[in-house]
Amino acid sequence: MTTKIAFITGISGQDGAYLADLLLKCEYKVYGSTRSLNTFDSTRLINLGIWNNVKIVEMNGCCAESVHQALSSVTPSLIFNLAGQSSVGQSIVSPYSAFNSIVTGTLNILEYLKKNPDNVRFFNAGSTECFGPASKQSPHNELSPFNPQSPYAIAKAAAFWLVIRYREAYKIHCCTGLFGNHESYLRGNAYALPSLINQAILYKKKRTQVINTGNLGIFRDWGWAPEYMYAAYLLLQQDEPQDAIIASGVSLNLNDALYYIIDKLNIANPSIQMSDHLVRIMDYEKSFVDPTLIKDLTGWKSAINGFTLIDKLCEHYVNNCEL
Repeated sequence: MTTKIAFITGISGQDGAYLADLLLKCEYKVYGSTRSLNTFDSTRLINLGIWNNVKIVEMNGCCAESVHQALSSVTPSLIFNLAGQSSVGQSIVSPYSAFNSIVTGTLNILEYLKKNPDNVRFFNAGSTECFGPASKQSPHNELSPFNPQSPYAIAKAAAFWLVIRYREAYKIHCCTGLFGNHESYLRGNAYALPSLINQAILYKKKRTQVINTGNLGIFRDWGWAPEYMYAAYLLLQQDEPQDAIIASGVSLNLNDALYYIIDKLNIANPSIQMSDHLVRIMDYEKSFVDPTLIKDLTGWKSAINGFTLIDKLCEHYVNNCEL
């Protein structure tokens, strides 16, 4: 029997760790990449109990030769590109890093596949941030035009179009999953929902006197990261490669989310303060997306989203808060 091999860029992150866990359960031999073995962060893989079951290789995604050498040595049948800058806010601070890690990283994998297209399938992690503002009455779908509002979103849009052009020109089995926001226990505290939950816990414990926020007027579609990785895997199993939105279809207002957290933690009369450093200079308020296509293609549908997601995260952080 031929050994099934999968390669994950960004394996040390939230998504990479959950995807590695899933692929191991599907009996793949899993490889992941890092710029340096000496600085590799294995925390999330250790937390999932799979650190000893994956193999890590050095690869600089921004260097074509490094990508070619790493992928040639592993010869995977599945490649998942989850690496690159993942923060909209950070991309505004470091736009060069956003473009290099997202666009160049994707292009180098596609160039490898152009020369080695046989029996390899490639999944690229995109973002619904590419669409920009939407109305609840007319949510974005896969046919909606892009209107990216940040360097992160612009870079993701460029990578999206690279995948399409290489797919059409070189008959590569490659696709992009346009992810909505997704959280988990492995998510960093710099992101909106984990930040608000942890701040609320600290406030309840009287270890801080204020809950700092950015723009509470935004609407975003938040889902559960392990579910989204399963959707990515299913999308890559399709006979014909196709791009699709991977999201819940449920957009939540951040102000409503915050007060739901406050009520859930039984916090009376909280002091809430909008902080300038948390307000993005490039942003938009309303994001609504329609994930019908991914359900039609794979049968996948988000089960944990909106307030159900907040319940799950709150329970975890209350029981495991180390702040």
